[in-house]
Amino acid sequence: MQLSAGSGRLHIATASGDADPAGAIPRYDSGAPLCFLHVPKTGGTTVRLIIENQADGDRTYPSGSAAFTKGMTLQRSLAAGDDMSRFEVIHGHFGNQVVEHLAAGTNYFTWLREPRQRLLSSFFFRMQQANPRDEAYVRLRDGERVESVFMRWLDQQPSMQAFFLLGFWDFEASRARWSTDNPDTSVDEAALLLADRCFFIGLLEDQERSVDALCAITSILPPGVPTRRNAGSRRQELALTADEERRLDATLEPQVAFYQQMVARHRQHMDTLVDRYPDNPALRLIGNREQLRRHLLEQHDVVPHRPAVRWKAWDAVLGDNLDGRECLQQPDGTMARWRWTGPSPDTMVHLERPTGTRLEVSIQVNPATPPAHLRAARVQVDGRPVALRVMQGADGLWALTGPVSPARPKRPGERLRLDIHTPLMIDEREIPPHIGVRKLGLALSAIEIGPRRRREARRLWRLLRKILPG
Repeated sequence: MQLSAGSGRLHIATASGDADPAGAIPRYDSGAPLCFLHVPKTGGTTVRLIIENQADGDRTYPSGSAAFTKGMTLQRSLAAGDDMSRFEVIHGHFGNQVVEHLAAGTNYFTWLREPRQRLLSSFFFRMQQANPRDEAYVRLRDGERVESVFMRWLDQQPSMQAFFLLGFWDFEASRARWSTDNPDTSVDEAALLLADRCFFIGLLEDQERSVDALCAITSILPPGVPTRRNAGSRRQELALTADEERRLDATLEPQVAFYQQMVARHRQHMDTLVDRYPDNPALRLIGNREQLRRHLLEQHDVVPHRPAVRWKAWDAVLGDNLDGRECLQQPDGTMARWRWTGPSPDTMVHLERPTGTRLEVSIQVNPATPPAHLRAARVQVDGRPVALRVMQGADGLWALTGPVSPARPKRPGERLRLDIHTPLMIDEREIPPHIGVRKLGLALSAIEIGPRRRREARRLWRLLRKILPG
């Protein structure tokens, strides 16, 4: 089966490329594209960053797309000229819309989450975005009871994971069109058909074993430590009334049923891994992250790639970058992006080592960072302290700059390690009406290490212009 949503119509169409017998789990094909069907608030950001860290950014959609811009839908991206056949890794909040544009042998996988926890995570995530046009945010800001705001928000949300797996966002319109075009097939049945195409289904409730399994199958390097990218976004416990609990349970009943079926799929995938891939010894290392990483590094010579984004640095554990992070529209219409360090005081990134020996580190910081945090920050490159200067550019952005003398690389292409220590941090509860309790350090806009010669030459030229006549 192939799911399709072309021309605005939702229907199920037979695809001649499907040769797997009914009930069989597809095998991963290392020579075919990898497509992550990212359901929101399921731990998928962590998964996306893990695969991006090893993928060639120029062959990854959407970061390597010339036509893609933030907020652009898949259909608009295709209309703008994106050729999906050129990408080796595809990820995004889409489902059946992308299937018809990819080769028949594409490796699909997804990640899911217990419905109540996913819904709560979605609510608190939205409230942390501080969007003054969001009705729920305004109600919280005005002091309304959190539980009341949540229940009102719940009535307005397309919260079904089956719909999100299929990539439907316009909930009511999609459901109405689906009923018309597919009178004999429910949304849940269609989502299960799409799940049948997945060589692996991960669960946030089984996150570390799921990550290990995905990485063992694909030979993608897992993070060095058990982690979740947005784990610092903890949320307040809700004190729902008995009536609110009943309403919530009634809303979640069909989602819970769907999720239970997906949990059974996950267990089936995990239980049959060794039988499906008898020649893959990495599968026997699931649950032992250190040994799994060592095996992949030694047997597959795994080397992370730099994602094709504006940053020249990335998180050493998860390959993080600025794409899709916190953003603020400036008065001139441009978008300022940043990533807070936190929730701990220590942040480590890896950078490409530029040529030359006279280098300088420049860390641009969004004005959201309190000035005291800038002055207290400490930086090391390859274990050597950097004498930092706090500067402000013409664009109003603050920057921490300083000369670096890193140790010589042991082999070509070796990365530099940059450690940032922020002893002063903001408690997110100090930014009302945020409900999260993350600790925030510096709001990083960019990190770069480059030659000092240009900057020194400009300073020398300005000095000469003051001294020389004319």
